[in-house]
Amino acid sequence: MAVHISEERGLRLMHLGDDAIQSRMRLDRPDELSLAYTRAMMGGLLFNPKARDFLMIGLGGGSLAKFIHRRLPRARVTAIEINAQVLIAARTMFGVPKDGRRFSALLGDGAKLVRTLEPASFDVVLLDAYCGGRQVPAITRRAFYERVLAVLRPGGVLVVNCIADQPELRGYLDNLCRAFGGRVWAVPTPPDDNLVVFALGPAVPEPTVESLRPRAVAWEARLSLPFRRWVRELRAVPHSSELRRTVPVRRTVPPAGRRPR
Repeated sequence: MAVHISEERGLRLMHLGDDAIQSRMRLDRPDELSLAYTRAMMGGLLFNPKARDFLMIGLGGGSLAKFIHRRLPRARVTAIEINAQVLIAARTMFGVPKDGRRFSALLGDGAKLVRTLEPASFDVVLLDAYCGGRQVPAITRRAFYERVLAVLRPGGVLVVNCIADQPELRGYLDNLCRAFGGRVWAVPTPPDDNLVVFALGPAVPEPTVESLRPRAVAWEARLSLPFRRWVRELRAVPHSSELRRTVPVRRTVPPAGRRPR
């Protein structure tokens, strides 16, 4: 699918096949996370604050890659991008780092390449792969999510960018809940019509406001992102009845509900 680059009002935009924005960069602050959902994807640090190894499936313009590379100097990022034109544009037009000790970008199909990765080799997997305004089907299946769980360390987290009103979303979330044993949480990202979803590895404690608040305060001070708001708005994702579990209401982040539009 062809990549188109446009500029307006100090912004550089990447489009893939249609008018939908795949990536957005401020020309005066190229390492800033310009879109709300990309900022919210950094919320994975709430669940694994010592994360060092990040896997990105879907590079786009590389906003998250640049932010992590600059602001988390001990982090290592591996990115997988299926579209060669996107990878070229990310490097030449959006300032994605060169390959080196702390960053590498692979050209290939993330749904296939994830099967070749060593088990328990990443702390955070960032999943943001769209085509024609829909998530690529191969990365929405239970088998794929199970493979991602395998490449995560026990304390790891999968972070998924979803479009909140996408008709297929309920099926994607059910597959995700089955793969991760129902340990799935989400936060809305206004003004973007997105939902950022966090699927937790088996060693991640059940999230509570009390446990996440100190981390949110520390990360907000360090990265200038609204971690405390994300903790307030974090909700458990409803899932199929066979996975439903009893969760104490007191001290626990409340269940998710559809946000008003």
